Amino acid sequence: MPIGIDASAVSRAVRTGTETYAVEIVRQLASIANPGEIRVYLNSETDGADLAPGHDVRRIPFPRLWTHGRLSAESFRDAPSMLFVPAHVIPAKHPPSVVTIHDLAFTIHPELFSRAERVTLEAATRWNVRSAEKIIAV
Repeated sequence: MPIGIDASAVSRAVRTGTETYAVEIVRQLASIANPGEIRVYLNSETDGADLAPGHDVRRIPFPRLWTHGRLSAESFRDAPSMLFVPAHVIPAKHPPSVVTIHDLAFTIHPELFSRAERVTLEAATRWNVRSAEKIIAV
């Protein structure tokens, strides 16, 4: 069974360090894995064509609630052996998962974030920590 990777960060118009990390780690993992060992999930029809040559790239566009809706359903319907989430949140229904938590700036400098951003980041981080088999902290 392949390892699934949430590559939804690829479709963001503006890439920050988090999105760049996600794109590059997917590329590097795909370059060292045997063909077919990786399944890349994208939420866009057009982006990521060259992201993982020789691997299963699944474009599953969905305008809202992509992670907890479409990615969750896809992970349940045709589950990979593991799901790696390099730059987002683990879906509601998921196989064993590994997640990257990039920072906790919203707790150290709350004044830099709106209340809505803080609530969202707090909830997502707590969910990731509770749901992940392994956590990568950078």
